[in-house]
Formats: sequence, C-alpha cells, structure tokens
Amino acid sequence: TVHQIVTIASIVEREAAVPAERARIASVYLNRFRDGEGMFADPTVQYAIGKPGAWWPVLRDAPRLIAPDSPYNTYVKRGLPPGPIANPGEASLRAMASPDGGGFKYFVRNDVRNDGTHVFAVTLREHEANRVRYQKPS
Repeated sequence: TVHQIVTIASIVEREAAVPAERARIASVYLNRFRDGEGMFADPTVQYAIGKPGAWWPVLRDAPRLIAPDSPYNTYVKRGLPPGPIANPGEASLRAMASPDGGGFKYFVRNDVRNDGTHVFAVTLREHEANRVRYQKPS
C-alpha cells in the first residue's frame, strides 16, 4: 500500500547516509518485509525514544532492549512500525520505486572506511562476518 511504501521509505531516509546506497537499503527492507521478517531498523528504535531537540539519539544498548514495548521497536515487533518515522524525501521514495533488486537482507556500517557507507550481505553468516570485519563496538 502507499502507507507501507511511505513507512519503509521513511526508514530508508533515516538509514541512508550515502545517497548511492538508498536503492540497496530499500531492497534490504523490502526483502525482509516480503519474507515476513523483522525490519531490525535502528532508526525506528531511535524514533521510539527520541524527544524534541534529540530525535535521533545514539543507541547505547542492544536495540531489542531499548523501549521493547514500543510498536516502533522493529527488533521486537515483526513487520512495519505503525507509520512513518520521518518525512521521506524524493530520493528515498524513488529508491522504493526502483530498489536495487539484489537479494540482500543485511547490512552493517563500514567503520573501516568511516564514510557513511555500509557493507551488504545476503546470508546471516556473511553478515556476522561483516560485523566482525567492518564494525567497531559503539
């Protein structure tokens, strides 16, 4: 539905620091949604605990432990949050209309490059290896 597209686009809007990755990030979330999996989106947890002046706080604990009763905690609640978490821009809406098309289901920020990019994976095993290789503890 339009509501679902805008909701996922809002997550893409908050997740994509590098514009070239929007379509790939959209693909990840669409693949998870299609397969009935959790969205596991950090920005939804940030939204759940955000306050005026600090809408996007740094998550200092495992996301599933932060505001676990919130319908916006997509680490605990399956499917989409109740609605958009931000105003998606045109680029995020276009990414939803033309996702990457890859079979990616996971991504992790690339702390080695430290430039806002992510490393993508198809399998959980690849993702776990990427976490060890590319992500530094927060």
